[in-house]
Amino acid sequence: MRIPLHKFTSIRRTMSEVGGPVEKLIAKASTSKYAQGVPAVTGGPVPEVLKNYMDAQYYGEIGIGTPPQCFTVVFDTGSSNLWVPSIHCKLLDIACWIHHKYNSGKSSTYVENGTTFDIHYGSGSLSGYLSQDTVSVPCNSGLASLGGVKVERQVFGEATKQPGITFIAAKFDGILGMAYPRISVNNVVPVFDNLMQQKLVEKNIFSFYLNRDPTAQPGGELMLGGTDSKYYKGPIAYLNVTRKAYWQVHMDQVDVGSGLTLCKEGCEAIVDTGTSLIVGPVDEVRELQKAIGAGGKTVCLSGFMGMDIPPPAGPLWILGDVFIGRYYTVFDREENRVGLAEAAKL
Repeated sequence: MRIPLHKFTSIRRTMSEVGGPVEKLIAKASTSKYAQGVPAVTGGPVPEVLKNYMDAQYYGEIGIGTPPQCFTVVFDTGSSNLWVPSIHCKLLDIACWIHHKYNSGKSSTYVENGTTFDIHYGSGSLSGYLSQDTVSVPCNSGLASLGGVKVERQVFGEATKQPGITFIAAKFDGILGMAYPRISVNNVVPVFDNLMQQKLVEKNIFSFYLNRDPTAQPGGELMLGGTDSKYYKGPIAYLNVTRKAYWQVHMDQVDVGSGLTLCKEGCEAIVDTGTSLIVGPVDEVRELQKAIGAGGKTVCLSGFMGMDIPPPAGPLWILGDVFIGRYYTVFDREENRVGLAEAAKL
């Protein structure tokens, strides 16, 4: 199944434009994400085109309920929960009121749950309660004439409180996590795990193409259940997942030109579609920035950011969209591995 992706301005750039403390806010928010430690149509691949906005982050459309209520979500391989804003959000929750909101009263397949959930970020927490309903990918997949899947009995979060400017500035409504169940808040079964259990795709894999041209269409594509050869060239090289929580793999080393080697003894890295940049330990990224000429004397938006992720999850590198955009990336739950092939230039 093909899911079109749209690209939008990164949260980092947005906070910079409004004068926020970019490094501090991002470091706090990202650290909390990675410091958790362990807490319809069946058959062929299902594609969805992704929207691409200013070569930064990517989102696509899903539906929740019967009939489907449409939401734009980030398909995030660095988290495992699905959440969208709720019609019952707080009166002063600006982020909620300027985005699409789920209304359980308009869905014939809604099942009440009511368990509270809380996802922590640096400047506060995203909170609300759990509900159950049918999730359609993409939103219009309920129409028989169109492709797609309908995941029944999916538990998701109705967000009633969203903190800070991060969600106010976002062009997406919510997040659909695609990591392993091990890091799911409240032990909720992730969407792709339910999709596998309900045998809605031929193969238990999904793959991403992220277009790095901000003016081109499509912005990218998420394929559920397969790969699309038009988006890559050459063979797919696979790396085994080393820890079934995030999509975590082992890196042998990081070479910067011919004069600098980082991660010399090998290190762990997460392949994360929900992160815009490449993130690494502060001291090593400081060396890297110096090597590429980022001296801190002029304004420069580097594709790298330093952040120390503490144990038990860290230390880690995070390979975000700056890295993923160079490759067609396959996430394989059957063999628990990540595949990389050179992205084709369309």
